[in-house]
Amino acid sequence: MALKEKLAKQTFLSLLNTFFSTAFGVTLFFILARLLPREQIGVIGIATGFLAFLHPLFLAPEIVLFRQFEEVKKQFNLFVSTFLFFWMIRTVLIMLVVLLIGFFLYGNDLLIFIYLVGSTITLNLSLLQSTIQEIFTVEFKQKTVLKTNLAYYLCFLG
Repeated sequence: MALKEKLAKQTFLSLLNTFFSTAFGVTLFFILARLLPREQIGVIGIATGFLAFLHPLFLAPEIVLFRQFEEVKKQFNLFVSTFLFFWMIRTVLIMLVVLLIGFFLYGNDLLIFIYLVGSTITLNLSLLQSTIQEIFTVEFKQKTVLKTNLAYYLCFLG
């Protein structure tokens, strides 16, 4: 298959993936808005706003994968192992920060604290999932990305 055809197919599958991602987010919020009272929707908003301040901690060394893919491909197993180690260290650091700050800010409101910790765990799993997605994308395996993401979304809806 020519590169032009490959890129067209990958672009279509990427757009399809983006559509499913957006549809998942809208569906999930619609379900939550119907099931939860307004106060709890506000709690989710507070937890989300809190996590927005932690974005500087979400460093992305996996960006090297796109810039230097030919070099990374030669030592791919080392790259993946290093990334997983970095992801675990980053996850522990983020969880400690969230637990400490969350306890001091929202320790008296157990519901906000639970949402905050749960959202942080979900966010860290999403970071891992997005990196796996990027690895498949640079390998022109967008079909695998689409299937993986659909399974990921169905797990969260289930």
